[in-house]
Amino acid sequence: MNTYNFYYDESSHSRNINEKTFYAHNYYENFIATIIGWDSNKNELMASRFEKFSNMYKNDYCKDGEFKSQTIKAKNFEFGFASLNKHVTQFLHDYFSLFDSDINIYVCCISKFEYIINQLLCQYPRNNLINAIEYTIVKTILVYKPKELINAILNQDYNSFIKLLKYFLMQQYKNNKKIPHKNNENKNIFSVIHFLNYIKPYTKISHTWNYKIALDGFKLYLKEKQIIDYHLFIDNEINTKESAMAVLKTENISNCDSKQYYQIQLADLMSGILLKLLSSINNERKYKNSDSYHSLQYFNEKWFELNKQSFLLYQKLYDILFVYDNSYTKVYTGIYRDDLNVLKSLLMYFHSYSYEEYYEVYKKRGAKYHSKEFMKTLNQVFREDFDITIN
Repeated sequence: MNTYNFYYDESSHSRNINEKTFYAHNYYENFIATIIGWDSNKNELMASRFEKFSNMYKNDYCKDGEFKSQTIKAKNFEFGFASLNKHVTQFLHDYFSLFDSDINIYVCCISKFEYIINQLLCQYPRNNLINAIEYTIVKTILVYKPKELINAILNQDYNSFIKLLKYFLMQQYKNNKKIPHKNNENKNIFSVIHFLNYIKPYTKISHTWNYKIALDGFKLYLKEKQIIDYHLFIDNEINTKESAMAVLKTENISNCDSKQYYQIQLADLMSGILLKLLSSINNERKYKNSDSYHSLQYFNEKWFELNKQSFLLYQKLYDILFVYDNSYTKVYTGIYRDDLNVLKSLLMYFHSYSYEEYYEVYKKRGAKYHSKEFMKTLNQVFREDFDITIN
């Protein structure tokens, strides 16, 4: 029986969800965890690959003696890979090239507000209706950001939150009536308003992050992959280690110093890259003004102004997430996963031009064409996910 070693790191982890964390300048809504690993027989091969990679980039991308995603500034990802400079593009190209079909990778992406709303509704049996209600409430908070409503829930005033939520949704329902592309949203809002007339919110809610969530998903991943003999290494974080031991029911879990474990550094880089991409997607999707609310929003054309190297980066990330290890439980999410669905849509769209020779075809069609054409893929992904989640 093969023995596997796995390495865990996380990004955008708020230990407590409150006003201080939510209004922080670097707050991002999703908690992200990445676990990478491989059969221990591959240890020498991976060490050799990493040594070559490290020799090329340690002077530019190491912080305090280790590779950290923090060395790549978030502003570089403003328009995804299109806004990367030449050096960062080459760095990511060589980093992605470390991965192949022998590398296991698991990703967890969970909305922090969904974590709270999920507890608020915990007394109701899980079904498609409750999933739809939870999704609509979380999306309302994150898309429209009504401050009074947000502060009520962050300050744990749940009864006021329900009253304010109902009022806000009624106003939003009226505002949406004259906007054709808001018809589906209004159907969901109407259902939530009706539900709120009868809700009895559960009030014993924890705003302290539950680190078990990411490990619950990893447990499902191990089961699907039929991996029994393994060791999990976690960058020094006692909460995560205790959660892992409780969920996985094994002693084969160790805290470790990431400076001494290059594998943790690889997981850190992946978590950080995904965080920056998802955060940029989130910024792109925000309503910029009242006019943007009333019209269909296309992605900025700059997202699609790709040179050949940045174009190929998307192909490599697609392979890592969807081809090399296509396990069903590889990506673990909650009900609200809009940013992740947009990233999935981008990867699928660029993959439709997957062969290298197709780049010239892609380039010839121009960014304006791709900005509009991308909406078809985006709508398809959301429609399919909506069908699975809601209906």
